[in-house]
Amino acid sequence: MHKDHEDKPFTLEVNQRCHDCNLVEEDLDPIYQKTITVLKKDKELAEKMHGGVVKTFFVSDEEIQQLNRNYRDQDKPTDVISLSYFEESPFPGEDMVGEIFISVDTAHKQAKDHGIAAKDESIYLFVHGLLHVFGYDHQTKYDRKRMYALQDKIVGHDKWRVIAEDDE
Repeated sequence: MHKDHEDKPFTLEVNQRCHDCNLVEEDLDPIYQKTITVLKKDKELAEKMHGGVVKTFFVSDEEIQQLNRNYRDQDKPTDVISLSYFEESPFPGEDMVGEIFISVDTAHKQAKDHGIAAKDESIYLFVHGLLHVFGYDHQTKYDRKRMYALQDKIVGHDKWRVIAEDDE
């Protein structure tokens, strides 16, 4: 374990870079803490979890498209992008675990398509991004079921799984 990750709490920083953002840190912190608690129940994962900061940015489609192009070679907007530093050794004094970028524009469009509130869609995307930060993925059917079931457990209902299955 790297000494800079010892005995630090997990903290959340929320940055709004958009005009139409309806979520603030106080909205996300309870679901963030719940996610950390749920993840720590996995003994193997818990051994790697030593605190740090997760930064969350609410951005426009234009900004997330640029990130998507730079990091994923896809020149189009997407709903959420996660950059994970979770299993990397930090520079001394640095404790960033990951960054989550959520497109408010895409969240609003998806919320309308899914028949849910934009705030709820943004919370789902936040949890989805947070799970990516901690190493979860959905490339295979097994991984997808595992990740979506965990998302459902964290948000407290199975709407995410139903929506994700409808989108496939």
